[in-house]
Amino acid sequence: MRLVVTGLGAISPAGRGPGAVLAALADGRTAVREGVPYPTEGLPNPRAAFVAGLPQDRPAEALLADAVADALHAAGIAPGAAGLVVGTSSGNRSGPWERWHREVLAGRDGDEAPGARDVPTAAVAARFGLGGPRATLSVACASGTAALAVASGWLWDGSCEAVVAAGVDALSLFVHAGFGGLGALCSGLPHPFRADRDGLALGEGAAALVIEPAARAEARGATVLAELRGCGLSCDARHMTAPHREGRGVAAPSAPRCRRRRSRLPRSTSSRCTARAPATTTPWRPTRCGRSSTSGRWPCTG
Repeated sequence: MRLVVTGLGAISPAGRGPGAVLAALADGRTAVREGVPYPTEGLPNPRAAFVAGLPQDRPAEALLADAVADALHAAGIAPGAAGLVVGTSSGNRSGPWERWHREVLAGRDGDEAPGARDVPTAAVAARFGLGGPRATLSVACASGTAALAVASGWLWDGSCEAVVAAGVDALSLFVHAGFGGLGALCSGLPHPFRADRDGLALGEGAAALVIEPAARAEARGATVLAELRGCGLSCDARHMTAPHREGRGVAAPSAPRCRRRRSRLPRSTSSRCTARAPATTTPWRPTRCGRSSTSGRWPCTG
């Protein structure tokens, strides 16, 4: 079964829609700036890439709702039995959970139940009437990519007719301070892949893809934006936050084999590796995954 993307929505500090992101990349504009909507006293770097005017009561839910709305509109489908799978690191920790946590630290019970990471997913599914399977994945930086793999599995298994696969994360003082406590933030602007890099800059946003079988898309005359040729997941389970220095988890044989089996692509066609945390000082070499998994060297992006 061929799987295709027929709808796309993106909400980012660069603006609304994928065009805004592409324009910022083409112009070399950074969205990292001062002025985040929460106190910055004590933070090692107060800069971040934030979405201006984002409601702060439930920011992750607001981001996700807008991205899903745009994707559904672009695809031109009725939600009906479509599934929803969302990848997120923090879920609703920015907003409801953070407010509840402050109340608890102050010795009060708190008026708001914080819920779990899947609260934004459940709220958006109900809002748009997405009646298919629903899941929330939280595997740090890989959450959005893992959502694509789950979406593919649902479609291959016939669990639903279409899937909205999305990723979302929102900023807050809790999230910002957490990365600052880890020593992961850069001193100014990030410099990924450079030898003098000293950390990352945080950002927020959401993106959503509508994925469906190619036959269904063709039957309803939908515009095909891309094709999802295969997926594969692996994990080296070496450390709570750091990958293997040689990238062995990324290059584990199970992921490339699964990807090629689903897509029927020859080994030599793999051409790109998306690196994890290229701005931090974790001493691992992401290009190693290319040498281990393909016949040539993969260009890497972060």
